[in-house]
Amino acid sequence: MVAEFPVAKLLYLAVRQLGKPIANFFKERAKSSSFFRNYICIPPAQLHHWYDTRLKMQALGLGKPKAVTKLNPEQAVDTGATILGEAVIYLIAAATIIAEYQRQSRRDSAKEELAKQRVEDLVNSVHELTMIAETNAAQLRELERRIHAKKR
Repeated sequence: MVAEFPVAKLLYLAVRQLGKPIANFFKERAKSSSFFRNYICIPPAQLHHWYDTRLKMQALGLGKPKAVTKLNPEQAVDTGATILGEAVIYLIAAATIIAEYQRQSRRDSAKEELAKQRVEDLVNSVHELTMIAETNAAQLRELERRIHAKKR
């Protein structure tokens, strides 16, 4: 018996490995561009930190925090870059799934159209054969009538 290859685990690891260079690209971009750092990288990180802190405190039964301290800029850039990298990977995966679904739908539609065409061809063939059979039956009746007419 051959052991089943863990394809899903392998794909997950590949996605995780792809996320690291993308996150590093975002970190480098955040270092060189204050606009990117202040408006694209840090806000998602601060939001994630705020939401994560609230959830953890509620899960521990400590209630809602009155104020959540913000991450320092370096941590925020690292977290924001990681979030953006994961979002890019997620969007690529979602686009791949959508493209595969559409491809499969087109293939199924083509199969269905081919099946409809075959059924239509069969119906047309049956109609043609019915017409031929009716013509043959009429000719046979005419021949039988002539044979009976000559016998008399």
